[in-house]
Amino acid sequence: MESYTFYETRQHSPLYVKKLRPGCPLTVQVVDGNKMRFTSHLIGYEVGNYLLVALPMDVRKQFQGNLLVTGAQAVVRLLLEGEEGKCLAFKSNIESCVTHPHDFIFLSFPKMVESCELRKYPRLSTCMSAYVCSTGSGTEEVLNGRMQDVSLGGCRFAFDMPNKARNVNYKNVEFLLGEDPASPIIRFPGEIRSQRMLNGQMQVGIKFDSDEITNEKELMRLHIDRDSLLGAF
Repeated sequence: MESYTFYETRQHSPLYVKKLRPGCPLTVQVVDGNKMRFTSHLIGYEVGNYLLVALPMDVRKQFQGNLLVTGAQAVVRLLLEGEEGKCLAFKSNIESCVTHPHDFIFLSFPKMVESCELRKYPRLSTCMSAYVCSTGSGTEEVLNGRMQDVSLGGCRFAFDMPNKARNVNYKNVEFLLGEDPASPIIRFPGEIRSQRMLNGQMQVGIKFDSDEITNEKELMRLHIDRDSLLGAF
């Protein structure tokens, strides 16, 4: 489940790639008539020279020597989570594909990186106990985790998935901040807009339905200064 609203678009120098970390998921689209695209992750890079990306075996078997050829142009896209909240994209060229010791693809270092803001408001990192309760799904489920960042419009919530569950399959929730869900510090209705597994935990992006978080009194209870949410970064 992914749903994003794109805001401001900016251009950056190639060194913006240094914000990426090994293991971050990305998509590679080979620019040709078929517009072949596959999902992978970053292995690493050498600034100014190349990026090393994992090459899925099924993609290699189907397209190596056909679309995955030296000199073919590609577009790389990925999400930069956390306080950044950006979608990054840049053009590159395939330099080579290797199969030993593993399947990798070498991409040329980009000459420019573009970013699109995913959030209307900047987010501030935090780490506070919180709960999310499903609403309107027939059966109520309470998830215990932590709020990892917050903005005037929403937050990122991380938690351990219940056994055997792979996805959060409901949309409308109630966000409860505090150690005890029976007596939360703050309670907001919201909507899950995105979800993904990261470092063994499920992370969901929650959009608040209420504008109460703009209230100075509510923010003081969060120990957050309103000006920092309006003008940070």
